[in-house]
Amino acid sequence: MKQPNSIALIIPVYKDIEALKIIIEAISKQTILPNEIVIAEDAQNIEMKEFVDTINIPNVKIYHTFHEDKGWRRNKSTNNALRVVQSEYLIFNDGDCIPKSNFIEAHRMIAEDNTVFCGRRSNTGPGYSTKIRTGELDFQKYDKEYICKYF
Repeated sequence: MKQPNSIALIIPVYKDIEALKIIIEAISKQTILPNEIVIAEDAQNIEMKEFVDTINIPNVKIYHTFHEDKGWRRNKSTNNALRVVQSEYLIFNDGDCIPKSNFIEAHRMIAEDNTVFCGRRSNTGPGYSTKIRTGELDFQKYDKEYICKYF
């Protein structure tokens, strides 16, 4: 496959607006932007809708899918996202995973027809997660110094 012409990022979420804000900020600073982002909400929370309505990344379409909150139905939520996505290449990112600065670019470079790539997150642990969520540690600085901090 040549590099895909269009890339969609699908982010399944459940009420964690704080984490989603950090993810959106990280996406907005990617080396390559996706063409579209789908916030696949596994509920129907007014605060989430209000936040999604404020997302503005130039040249990136933002979609918000949702359904009634009847307990854990993440797969249904992801399927709802697939109904609106228009891009030829899909990337799925959990609603609590901050993507590295070259996340979209790396996917674009390794894209292949009829292939699914699976990745693994590294868990920063509660100490770093709390510092990132509270703003005490800038996620971009953490991204650049990741290897040093990991060990």
